[in-house]
Amino acid sequence: MGGTNELQGNIDAEAAEAAMGRAADEATESHGRAILALAYEQRTIALIEAAKVFYEQGHSDAARPLLDEATSRMGK
Repeated sequence: MGGTNELQGNIDAEAAEAAMGRAADEATESHGRAILALAYEQRTIALIEAAKVFYEQGHSDAARPLLDEATSRMGK
């Protein structure tokens, strides 16, 4: 994950990224990066779930871009 570029619009992720630059030690910075990684994964899950809802409602055209984004996030 490249910083908050993957969590655009998430002001909490942006604040965490800014705070990591002021971290007193490597462990604190690693902890912040781990939290951002979890947020990234949660957002990926949300994309999959939203795509599922669209698909079940018969809107496969709306589901496809969400699935494409989720697949990209998973490195596929």
